[in-house]
Amino acid sequence: MTLLVSIALAAAPADAPGLVSFEAPAAGVARVRLPADATGATPDRLGAQLLLHDAAGVAVPFAVLTTASLPWNAEDLDILQIDTHVWRVGPSVREVRELEFPDMIGGWHPGELTVEGVGAYVFPVGTIDGQEARFDSVPVPAGRGPWIVRGGSHLQSAVGKSLPDAFVAPDCVSLAPGSPALTELGFARYSLDLGGPRRVRSVTISTDADLFSREVALSPPAEGGEWAASAAVGRISRLRVGGASYDSTRLVDVDFAGDVLILDVKADAGRILPLTAVEVCSVGAELVLRDPGPGPFVLYIGGQSVGSSTDLAFGGGDLVGMATTTVNGLSLVDNPAFVPRETREGVDAPGSVLPLVKWRWSRPVEGSGWVRIPLDRDVLAHSRSDLADVRIVDALDQQVPFVLRNTGREALWPNVTFTREEQGRDSLIRVPVGVDDAAVGTVRLRTSREVFSRTVTILRDRGTMTEPLRSVTWAGTDQGVELAIALNQVVGAELLVRIDNGDNAPLEIADVSLTFPEWELRANVPEGSRVVYGSPREQRPSYDLNLLSEGLTQRRLAVASLGPAVSIAGAVLPAGQRTVVLFVVGSLAAGLLLMLARLLLGKPAAPVS
Repeated sequence: MTLLVSIALAAAPADAPGLVSFEAPAAGVARVRLPADATGATPDRLGAQLLLHDAAGVAVPFAVLTTASLPWNAEDLDILQIDTHVWRVGPSVREVRELEFPDMIGGWHPGELTVEGVGAYVFPVGTIDGQEARFDSVPVPAGRGPWIVRGGSHLQSAVGKSLPDAFVAPDCVSLAPGSPALTELGFARYSLDLGGPRRVRSVTISTDADLFSREVALSPPAEGGEWAASAAVGRISRLRVGGASYDSTRLVDVDFAGDVLILDVKADAGRILPLTAVEVCSVGAELVLRDPGPGPFVLYIGGQSVGSSTDLAFGGGDLVGMATTTVNGLSLVDNPAFVPRETREGVDAPGSVLPLVKWRWSRPVEGSGWVRIPLDRDVLAHSRSDLADVRIVDALDQQVPFVLRNTGREALWPNVTFTREEQGRDSLIRVPVGVDDAAVGTVRLRTSREVFSRTVTILRDRGTMTEPLRSVTWAGTDQGVELAIALNQVVGAELLVRIDNGDNAPLEIADVSLTFPEWELRANVPEGSRVVYGSPREQRPSYDLNLLSEGLTQRRLAVASLGPAVSIAGAVLPAGQRTVVLFVVGSLAAGLLLMLARLLLGKPAAPVS
């Protein structure tokens, strides 16, 4: 690998962040499978982002093939009845992967088909979710047949389903779902980290449950707490009863591009469907080479190599069937000659000096280079609610441009405790927040009761009064034992929850949890840089780097952390106390101005009490 990279550097393009090295015959047709992280989120533009060089650094023509949305070929097969309920099907001219019997007549629940040498397939016959259920397609090992099929139903026709020669398999990965968070709309929400930008086409959900039907939605993270458009919606179902098996746990009408996928699965009256794994399949890609010449070859990925695929792209699909060599198992590595566009354009360079006297807090960045910096609760608590006062400065106090990104995820508030008191018909729950200015994302309550109906109100403590923020109805028979209330607001040092019990006994609350939204900065950070925050009057900065934010937010970056906070200009009063101080100072100033006016007009000043 080191030798291949060294050979490549002489002619390496500086605009390609990654490269793949491989060997292939100098003559003939070869298929080269690209790794998933090389395909990325825009496979339709992949041909314009690749440049292939041979051992001499000369550009090599290639064609790009990607996963087709409908890869199956369908062929009508001969079917001949050779005995009672026994048929001879095929042979086929292609490698068949599935046999389909679209015109079955009769049969009892459950239906059964047996393919000799393959196995028996049992399927339900009847109505599921209000629609007639006819599950008459059976998988078989790749082959041309013929097949002997037995069954209680009468078979009238058969179809062999096969993959075309130019089929490119998707890139699939099985992810651990982790612990879900219940949303206010009654969905269990899972945040799936895809390990880099992907163009997702299907999602399959694995669970040990044998009987269920649930609504499912897939979406990208919602920026800034806003509602995100769904990448796919549908229903997953499974029926295993009476020997029959119906499984519909795969969503195929998916078109999602990004590095984090949000999966929402409807909870049944608060009962969460236990998931064991989630398989995510994204668009796969291959190169087709014809007489490429002497290797080894280096493929540069992610640059602006428009036109490098030449005329070979026109016949790539036809050449696939002539391939005698397949190259697999390649890995994407960093291109040492890569210079990011942000650097080439100069938009990542430090700018003007920041007058730090206006800022309150500073924290060192533990990391350098192109990184992403997660902002913890302390930064969120002592900054403006819109984070407009957050800055990065280098060792010379020059501003380091960055892109601010809401990841769409929420982190659990640590060490949450609560107390409660009964006030007549109401129960008042007090949850210390600890820091006045930290926004609370979601409030979750859990009880051991199942049969109840209550009105729950979230309030902000204003000292002499309380301000209602959200009020919802919690019906245990419909929503279950856990309630989630989306808030996304600053509540002060203490969050209040009022439960209206009506004429009933107080509702037991077993647990209260809070979340806060996750934000991060993406920047090219010099050594010795710091994140500063806490300047309430500051406006959001305007960096040219934001003009390239789309590419930057999809780039794989290392994670940097923040060191301990250091006060720049003394302690900062909480928002509520700042308001009181400003009111008092303003009142005194108004009194003094009034006294001065009376003196100038020759009127005696009124006594000041």
